[in-house]
Parts: sequence; structure tokens; C-alpha cells
Amino acid sequence: MGRRLAGVVGSWHVYGGDDDPEDPDWGRITVGAIGGDVPFADHIGESVLAVREEYEPDCGRISLGLTFPTGGVLCAGWAGDLRVTAV
Repeated sequence: MGRRLAGVVGSWHVYGGDDDPEDPDWGRITVGAIGGDVPFADHIGESVLAVREEYEPDCGRISLGLTFPTGGVLCAGWAGDLRVTAV
């Protein structure tokens, strides 16, 4: 808390096809700067006001919520995927 969000980097899995001709069975992980169409982009340069963790013991789901002056972002695990949403 009290830190500023300076930038956001994302990673994603590219699997098979023309995107990865060298390893069509396993794919590759790509890392790079994200565009303005993700929930964190609206908060670059803002201070983090609060951080909270939520845990669902029945299903093992964990989420992390961050609160900024102009809104929040929730990062939640769901069925093996990471879902990032504006709240």
C-alpha cells in the first residue's frame, strides 16, 4: 500500500499452429507490455490504497483485490485460469 502502479506486464501461452512453428506440441510463453484494454491500465500512476486476499476453502479459489483512488481490480483464480476484472 502507498506504492504507485508504474506499469503492467503480462504473459500468455501461445499453443501450436502458425504462432509457434518450432514447438507445435507445447507452445511457448510470451511476455510483454500490455495495452490499454486491461483493468490495470486505468490505474497506472495511481497509488495503491488497499490490498485484500480472499480464500474459498470449499473450492480452493484464491483472489487478490487491489483498491486505487479511481476504482479497483480483482485478480482471481478460476478453474485454472487467472481472471482480472475491474471492480
